[in-house]
Amino acid sequence: MIFKLNKDKEIVKTDFQQVYKPQDYVRVANELNKQIREKEANLKLRKKEEEVVLKEFPKIKKIKDQKLLNAIWTLMEIRHEIKMYKDDIKVGKKSQKSLLNEMKEIEKQTKIDFKKYGLQ
Repeated sequence: MIFKLNKDKEIVKTDFQQVYKPQDYVRVANELNKQIREKEANLKLRKKEEEVVLKEFPKIKKIKDQKLLNAIWTLMEIRHEIKMYKDDIKVGKKSQKSLLNEMKEIEKQTKIDFKKYGLQ
């Protein structure tokens, strides 16, 4: 893929002539970074909650009362969310890697510095 800067300093992908501003790339890169950090924090929290439930109810398979049933339900929700966060983080990191690679190529071909536009 070939990248050029037009007269307005916008990035042009020459293979299909779509125009982007450096701020567009930076906004997406920063948002992906924020989403990944949030999901990693949520994942850590839910894993801790899972530990607490399993520690408090080690014999969860022998259900006799409503309190245990509620704990199992909570655990199932937690495990579902853990899987969701892991999947979302994986997809986010893949998107982030692809975007950052493209941004490196743009910097190489156009000498633009995305850090000047707020890249974190």
